Amino acid sequence: MSRDSLQKKLEELRSLIEAELRRLADGRLPDSFYEPVRYTLAGGGKRLRPILVLLSAEAVGGKAQDALPCALAVELMHNFTLVHDDIMDRDALRRGRPTVHVVWDQDTAILAGDGLLALAYQQLFRNPPERLARIGSLFSEGVLRICEGQALDKEFESRTEVSLQDYMEMIEKKTAQLFSVSCGLGALAGGGDERSVAALSSYGKWLGLAFQIQDDLLDVLSPEQISGKPQASDIRRRKKTFLFVHALRTASEAERQWLLRMYASERLPEDAVQRVIQLFESLGAMEQAETLVEDLLAKARQELGSLPETEGVSHLRELTFALAGRRA
Repeated sequence: MSRDSLQKKLEELRSLIEAELRRLADGRLPDSFYEPVRYTLAGGGKRLRPILVLLSAEAVGGKAQDALPCALAVELMHNFTLVHDDIMDRDALRRGRPTVHVVWDQDTAILAGDGLLALAYQQLFRNPPERLARIGSLFSEGVLRICEGQALDKEFESRTEVSLQDYMEMIEKKTAQLFSVSCGLGALAGGGDERSVAALSSYGKWLGLAFQIQDDLLDVLSPEQISGKPQASDIRRRKKTFLFVHALRTASEAERQWLLRMYASERLPEDAVQRVIQLFESLGAMEQAETLVEDLLAKARQELGSLPETEGVSHLRELTFALAGRRA
């Protein structure tokens, strides 16, 4: 399958998702509640998670249209986490636009996030009754695990050091869980058996882990006009990313102590931010991140090998190669 064929498929599914998202809150009142919801859903993005739902449905021989309620639920839930994360992290930009709590206020943003989650559950209830219990259970478990991951991420802010095992557990819950849920829901909605659901859920987990580590890397490599957020924002917020964890494990004692002092400070001056980036690079953190991303994507492709070859499986396999070279 060619890269052009994959891009055409992704655009087709993305257009379907965008059209459905626009309908969800159009014309609803009161505006004080629904306008922030509409603003959030109009923010764009890759729509990767709902696309994974639809491709996973096709991978087990189902139709994308049958999985659309699950795809919309996943995207609504994802946006719920983003709105609340932006409040907790005090982020001013999301996808190159001011965040909801900046445009309105914190209370409005909290309410909009809650509304997005309620809309997600509305979509889930559009599934056939015979699949609803399994789909609802998988989705609810995913929401809980994502909240656990966010709690760990916030906990890391007050911890001096974070081990690689701690970091991997956090991103498996906070990021990879939703990828895994997306693929599992798609398999269920497409009529897949338990073996297929398990394989696609594992595929999503490996893909999600790779995606988050790649995000950590792109934070220091991609300029704001590409990524939609200030370059090195994770460093400025002293986030315990893969690059930080790797640097602590490989640095000299003097380098470790300097890095820990910088991350314990109230605010990093620009020259310190640049020195942190240089330290990450000199310690091989960027190279190690790239290697790990490739290994995780290879594991994702391996999971697909246990499934009968379908066009959906081929699209998912090609997607892992496309994500390997992403820049935003």
